[in-house]
Amino acid sequence: MRSIKPESKRTVGEWTWNSDTLLKKVVKGTEEECWTWTGSTGPHSNLFGAIKNGRRQMTQATRILYRELYNEDVDGYEIQHTCKNKYCVNPSHWRKYKIQSGKWWKE
Repeated sequence: MRSIKPESKRTVGEWTWNSDTLLKKVVKGTEEECWTWTGSTGPHSNLFGAIKNGRRQMTQATRILYRELYNEDVDGYEIQHTCKNKYCVNPSHWRKYKIQSGKWWKE
């Protein structure tokens, strides 16, 4: 397994990732515009490889970017896009919802 350079390694909660690699996959626009994710994608979202509990796995890039930008874990929450563009990673387009009993509650 490749190691992450210490200067670009970030950890929040159980997750660790390479900040340099993550941020290179974002094409930023203005605050109003969608920011395009240029990394891997799946049928439902953008994807990024990270390490959780010492094991590599793919997760939603939006969730890792949220951790990167806000230094806060999002376990137990869903990040919804107000723009309805599933590949947008502009944080001004995000709303965080707490998952409670299968329902979402805006926080």
